Amino acid sequence: MIEILDKTDIHKVHDKELKDYLIYSLNRLPNDFEYPEYGSFIIIENIDELKRNPIKFKTCELQSLENSLLDDIEIVEIKDDVIEIVFIIHNDFGVSLICKKEIFSTYELKKILEYSIS
Repeated sequence: MIEILDKTDIHKVHDKELKDYLIYSLNRLPNDFEYPEYGSFIIIENIDELKRNPIKFKTCELQSLENSLLDDIEIVEIKDDVIEIVFIIHNDFGVSLICKKEIFSTYELKKILEYSIS
């Protein structure tokens, strides 16, 4: 799990597909978007990182997969084999989980795709 708090953290991501998607997602944010005040991005490399309860980041906390994380999805975008799952916390803080589709089970992926805009 890699928490991205600003654009200088991009170098922490080594997987090319995840890094390319992160750059794409960061580049479409408004110029006045402030990290981590308005939100953050989390790179998830392994499904086990979502099974902890709760999932604690520097800026926020999310429920685990076993505790209804997928019920709190705001929106999902898919580009090739990468998924961005967006959660809104306390009505004003956005958290985007960026991961590969392949880490999810068929059931989890089906649930996630219900929120897809792609």
